[in-house]
Amino acid sequence: MKAANVGTINDKKTNLGQMDLNNDQSTSTTIVVQTFCYNKAFNSLICGAAAGIAAKTCIAPMERIKMSFQVSSEKFTLAAAFARGKDLVHKQGALSMWRGHSTTILRVAPYAGLSYFFHDYVEHLFKNKLNTNNLPAAYKFLAGSAAGFGGTIFTYPLDVLRVRLALGGTWKSSLKQGGLSQGLIPTLAGIVPYAGTAWLVKQSILERFPNTMNRKPRVYESLLINAVAGLIGQFVTYPLDVVRRRMQVAVSFAGRKPRLRDVISNLVQKEGIRGLGKGFTLNIIKGPISLSISLTVYDLLSEFLRRCGNVQ
Repeated sequence: MKAANVGTINDKKTNLGQMDLNNDQSTSTTIVVQTFCYNKAFNSLICGAAAGIAAKTCIAPMERIKMSFQVSSEKFTLAAAFARGKDLVHKQGALSMWRGHSTTILRVAPYAGLSYFFHDYVEHLFKNKLNTNNLPAAYKFLAGSAAGFGGTIFTYPLDVLRVRLALGGTWKSSLKQGGLSQGLIPTLAGIVPYAGTAWLVKQSILERFPNTMNRKPRVYESLLINAVAGLIGQFVTYPLDVVRRRMQVAVSFAGRKPRLRDVISNLVQKEGIRGLGKGFTLNIIKGPISLSISLTVYDLLSEFLRRCGNVQ
């Protein structure tokens, strides 16, 4: 009887110990998440917004030229792009190359801030779940994809307005046209693998760099690494960028919104398969520069805040 009682008491202690352990783990997880939300959210949102604005401001002229070709049937070449830019500056002035940039800033600040927040938050959860600082490739890709998806979903209507304004529309006409969600599906289909690929390449290179070079990358090296990440991402998803631009500026016909299938069919029929790659040569220059500036500015600002002691 005594042995049985002792066994029962020990079992109860074991169960209580297990419950305490589970409670400790649950409390620990809650603390980890809360710590991220309070400390890293400010870092991710503010630094991400600043990084996005810096990048978009630098590449705005190239972006406007590229969009003008993407939404037309005009043949694209680098020479034609240069001539288009020269003509715009001559007729409308240099500042016309930043037309619609105020809307770009209104869109890119929350987009970039939310994108970096979603990436850092999901990455933090993965690292906590796997108990590692170096995530497997699949998890790096998923964290990057979450960044692109989250930022796009919350800010897409502003992107549609930005494109219409940059191509000569007014706020009144752009809003009256409606269809502020036109092109969302191809946008998500493009941004998810693009962001996932870019973050995967960036994180993988940065993890190996200190072991290879015995130091952290310098600013120009970070720019180069991030440019390579952006370039690889561009090769994966660019045709969808052309399709989404066409859908963003398309006007409804007979009360029916433009459909993805119709836009692709019409584009290929008129311009051939090469039409899906229109502007890609310019994007090879613009895309990596934009992502490189954005990621590098984000890293530098984040490091600055950490040194100042504002973010743990």
